Amino acid sequence: PAGQLVIESILQDQGYQVEFASTGKEALKKAVDVKPDLILLDIMLPEMDGIQVCQMLRKNGELTKTPIVMLTALNDRDIRIACLDAGADDFFTKPFDRAELRARVRSITKLNQYRLLYERNQMFSWISEQASDGYVLILKDDEISYANPRARFYLGLDMEKTDAPAGNFMDIAARQYALQPQQAWSTWPAPNDPSLVRYLVRPESNTSHEFWIEASVFEIPDGAPGSRIIRLRDVTADILNRRNTRSFGEAINHKVRTPMTHMISSLDLLVRHAPKFSQEEIVKLSETALMGAKRLYETLDRVLKYTNVYTNVDSTEGFELSGFKELLEKIASEIGDINI
Repeated sequence: PAGQLVIESILQDQGYQVEFASTGKEALKKAVDVKPDLILLDIMLPEMDGIQVCQMLRKNGELTKTPIVMLTALNDRDIRIACLDAGADDFFTKPFDRAELRARVRSITKLNQYRLLYERNQMFSWISEQASDGYVLILKDDEISYANPRARFYLGLDMEKTDAPAGNFMDIAARQYALQPQQAWSTWPAPNDPSLVRYLVRPESNTSHEFWIEASVFEIPDGAPGSRIIRLRDVTADILNRRNTRSFGEAINHKVRTPMTHMISSLDLLVRHAPKFSQEEIVKLSETALMGAKRLYETLDRVLKYTNVYTNVDSTEGFELSGFKELLEKIASEIGDINI
């Protein structure tokens, strides 16, 4: 149609990708499929007029905020009011002034881009404010441009302020934490080497337990040169669990190996040299093997009781502090050799 050719000639050389629909139903389907930045909608359409199409577009959740400009040859006040009531953002009267149409389209699409950017920033801000991890935006000189509440808490910054703190990230972090391992921090602020994890560590003191934060650096695609996002994650529990697991394994290794050695060596001698041993020697070796078996059984029994205590704990249930002493005494009695 001639109208489509006119619009195409006006807009296509301006860098816009233009899609057309010839009927109201086709316009609805194409709008859903394409999800355009702007809809130019003629009032006079076959099957379904432009006002009806506009009303249905506004009922679609993905298109409720897409700008709609109505095109009409009718310079009628009631028609314009009906367009606005249907959800149109603006209207344009035929015949088109080429320069004005280009300027209006450029202005509306730019405003829509700003709106989308604002909404995304608002969403990011909300997510960042609620995040359990700390997030810091640093610029090329390691200066902090933004820190969410969790990051401010970790870095000891004023929680009441929202403006960027004075000083760079490394100086602020080094005042409160040990940077470990030094090899990983020597390349700061380059993104993390997968083989080297950066930690901020606050050693144990008389008033607080040790505290571990994993610091990960991420480059920002299409961001300002040198800008990066730092994620600060509390990994204290993971570090201590790994350490305790290792210590537990070492202790169990010693507890199990000693009686096992006694059992195996005694039984090995009996199997290979029993005919050469006296009755007294056989009894002694058998007693040694039995003693090792009993010690092994006792060790394994304690381990199983220990694991049973923790697997039966429901972390989702509350706990009364008044019952803390009773719980400790129960655990001690089940594990054995512990006095409270």
